[in-house]
Amino acid sequence: MLQFLQLFFAEGGSGGGADPKKEGPKKDDPDPDDDDPEKDDPEPDDDGGEKTYTEEELQKIADKRVSEAVKTREKKLRKELEEQIKQEREDAERRAELSAEERAEEERKQREQEIAEREAKLKHKELLADTKDHLHEKGIPVKFADMLVGTDEDATKERISAFKKEWETALDEAVNERLKQKPPKQGGRKSGNKMTQEEFNKLGYRDRVKLKKQDPELYDELIKNA
Repeated sequence: MLQFLQLFFAEGGSGGGADPKKEGPKKDDPDPDDDDPEKDDPEPDDDGGEKTYTEEELQKIADKRVSEAVKTREKKLRKELEEQIKQEREDAERRAELSAEERAEEERKQREQEIAEREAKLKHKELLADTKDHLHEKGIPVKFADMLVGTDEDATKERISAFKKEWETALDEAVNERLKQKPPKQGGRKSGNKMTQEEFNKLGYRDRVKLKKQDPELYDELIKNA
């Protein structure tokens, strides 16, 4: 199941990665400080094993790394703020050189852009809500809505339809594998006893797929009120 989801939603690398290592102080540095990352790494004992740390030493290492991460974040935010201020200053200087008509035209375009952005966000919100409804109706977890929502309703339905086929195939394989591994329990539900709505609501997705295959009419009746 996990492999199926990874393949279905794979869209390239995440873009994340480890931060490059900082260079420690040179050996001939007359006054090396404590920022050498190598000091945080386990050192071998005399018997060739890794050095063991006390709780106090481990806490010190953790505090140091948190402090470095905070400093890096602050440096990044400071740089972004400086760039924003610079951009606003340049924009103000440029607008000061415009005529009244040019400034009015630019303000009009800016308002139109802001309206378009708000409408796009509202449309996406509505599509997302509709996507969750469609997924619920088809017995698919709504947590996939963000991944399946498209640019419009038709595109969203196409994506849901394609995903549903793969989802049910993966569920069937998981259920079959589970049945191979676990023998059926004795004293199960008798064929004459109809499943209640409360019992259906407690079923997992795999068991719902199994019920849909065994009794499609009962499944359709219960899913409407789930």
